[in-house]
Amino acid sequence: MTAPRATATGYRRLRLGAHARAAVGEIEASSVALRAYLLASTLMGVWLTVRIDPLDAAALCETLADAVERSRFSEAVNLSG
Repeated sequence: MTAPRATATGYRRLRLGAHARAAVGEIEASSVALRAYLLASTLMGVWLTVRIDPLDAAALCETLADAVERSRFSEAVNLSG
């Protein structure tokens, strides 16, 4: 594995671990791994988009933030109901 690829792989693993640890106790245990992968992939996609088109990346971030907020609200309602 080349040095840049090893660095990228290490960064991805670091993000996966951070997202998974942050989600423990906040969401259903069975969905932690899936959400960690989705969040890490989304983060990497946003950073790639920033390099290509910063204004598009800003719009993407707003869209993603809205989706996460709706998801959290929906989950909170389901947990309390």
